[in-house]
Amino acid sequence: LALEKNPLLVPSYVFFRRRLLTAFDHAQVATVALEADGVRRVYKAVGRGYWQMLEPETRLLENDSTAFDVLVIKLSRLSCQLFYAEIRDDWAKFGLDPPRLRVVVTFRSADGARGPGETALSLDVGGPASDMLRSLRTGPGKEPPVFARLAREPAVFLLDGEWVKSLTRDFR
Repeated sequence: LALEKNPLLVPSYVFFRRRLLTAFDHAQVATVALEADGVRRVYKAVGRGYWQMLEPETRLLENDSTAFDVLVIKLSRLSCQLFYAEIRDDWAKFGLDPPRLRVVVTFRSADGARGPGETALSLDVGGPASDMLRSLRTGPGKEPPVFARLAREPAVFLLDGEWVKSLTRDFR
């Protein structure tokens, strides 16, 4: 396969796809769960840009509530750097089986309550891109792009490594 020999040879139907991956109202988000390295962190919206951690401990985000709100806004309009391939299996070669990081966003329930309702987004983040694709980094010293996919979607795409790194920080 040409992609395995030269990862920059992306089929045109993948290359010209719209790069906006998600579009939802961030104000309707009820919870955000981040799972990485066996640690699950769950955050709940408590209103007007304030967030509360529910797991592994319960506490209000006092210092980083605004930073976490910006992260949720970014998730609501998530764009990729590049669509890489459309596959149905062999997620492991992209570091996606199991994923290094899983992000699950749920909306408020339909009746308007603050409890979680339907899942709005499930994002799996895998390993770093190959050496040829590392040129897509946004600047010197930046993290290389990483492979990712949306749940139940066959497309593998690249996300900005610096932004993905910000998902794993300890919000206080």
